[in-house]
Formats: sequence, structure tokens, C-alpha cells
Amino acid sequence: AAECLGINNPFTFTEEDMDRAIEHITAARDEAEACRTAAALAEHDRRTELMRRRLCGESPPPPEDPVDKTLEAIERAREELEAEAKAQEEADAAYAEEALRLEREITDREKAERRRREAEDQQLARRLAEEADAKEREDQEASSRALALRIQEEEQAEARRKRS
Repeated sequence: AAECLGINNPFTFTEEDMDRAIEHITAARDEAEACRTAAALAEHDRRTELMRRRLCGESPPPPEDPVDKTLEAIERAREELEAEAKAQEEADAAYAEEALRLEREITDREKAERRRREAEDQQLARRLAEEADAKEREDQEASSRALALRIQEEEQAEARRKRS
């Protein structure tokens, strides 16, 4: 039933697909029953007509031409094949459309993931640059303090030498 409905991927078989499959099977069963009933009624009508003609003394209808029956059967088979081919084309088109949609979805997800990683990388690079700048400022401040202390010590040493 899934194949008749054009559901080629069992992983995408949904509850709605199951309902459609059940409806499809039910419709096919009802159609087959209707055909059997129509055939039985036609046979009953044919026999009733034959019996009526016999009782009325009429001649029976001419037998059906087997060539005509064969041509009708061929025409019905051709129509059925055309309907099946059309249904298959529609199923193929739906499958191709779903495949394109999934491909676009995958591509979109990959792009989003790539953008997310790039944003994380940029954020990490900014944070590392900020940390490096902060470390450099701390080093410069420490160096400046050390230099100021050295200058102060030299000045104090110079002042002590001058006093002595």
C-alpha cells in the first residue's frame, strides 16, 4: 500500500501515511467487491434475458464477438497502465520534491552549523586578544612600577651618598 501511495522511504512513513494506506486498501477492496457484484448482476441479467426469450419463443441474442471482448479488455488494460504510469510519475515527482526539500534542509543546517562555529571562533579570538591585551597592560604596568622603584632607590641612594 505504501508503494502504491508513492511512499518510498520507510523512515518517513507517518500516521497519516498509514491512514491513507488503509483508505487505499479499503477503497481497492470496495472496488473489487463492486466489480464482482456488477459482474454477478450482469450474468444474472443475461441469464434472465435468455430465459425470458426462451419462454416467449424468441431466438437467443447473438453470441458476443470474442474479438470485441479482447479489444475491450486491451483498452481497459491500457487505461489501467496509463493510470498506474501517471500515479508513478506523481509519486516520483513527490519523492524528488521531498529529496530536494531534505537536501535543502541539510544544506541549511550545515550552513547554520558553519556560521555558529565561525561565530564561536571569532568570539574565542576576541576573548584571547582581550586577554593578551590585558596581560600586556599588566606587564607594562609592572615594568613601569619596577622602573619607578629603581629610579626611586637610585635617588635615595644618591641622596644618602650626598649626606654622607
